[in-house]
Amino acid sequence: MVATFQPFGLRPVRHHSGGEIRTQGFENGIADGTVTQIYMGQPVKWASGYLTAAAPGDTNIAGVFAGCQYFDSSRDHAVQFQPAYIGSATTKNILVHVHTDPWIIYQIQGATTPLTMRGQFADFTGSGGNAITGDSAVAIGTASGTKANFRIIDRFDIPENPWGTNTIVEVIFAEHLDK
Repeated sequence: MVATFQPFGLRPVRHHSGGEIRTQGFENGIADGTVTQIYMGQPVKWASGYLTAAAPGDTNIAGVFAGCQYFDSSRDHAVQFQPAYIGSATTKNILVHVHTDPWIIYQIQGATTPLTMRGQFADFTGSGGNAITGDSAVAIGTASGTKANFRIIDRFDIPENPWGTNTIVEVIFAEHLDK
């Protein structure tokens, strides 16, 4: 079994149709000077023309944050490439990379994910992330009988990853702007 519960957000694994996994870039995708952090693997949504972190249960998710680049006026206007948006009042011209395709299959960890969750719907849980790796702390929540953010496809097929505690599973969007 996976030893500990260390959620890492959503990581793209493959495309439902066998196609290529790509990101889409959005110039000025985050408002200049935004201080709210967004970590790699965090679901995002549109708000007033800018991308922001989505909350568990949101039904209008635009995709999954995949990194960014921006100018930082506190660092001689040097271009910064980051897996996470650190949230700084001095950032300008933020180019955001997002996995926008609703048919990408992702891996995500759950604290308790029994076999009975396979084929069920579940919202993501958690927020924040790891300041060193840039990974989101988003995890999969408990199964729901009604439509939720994701549908659990199966467990991620790696050694020491049985159904149950700290399981890494594969999910696909059930609630997305383009579905």
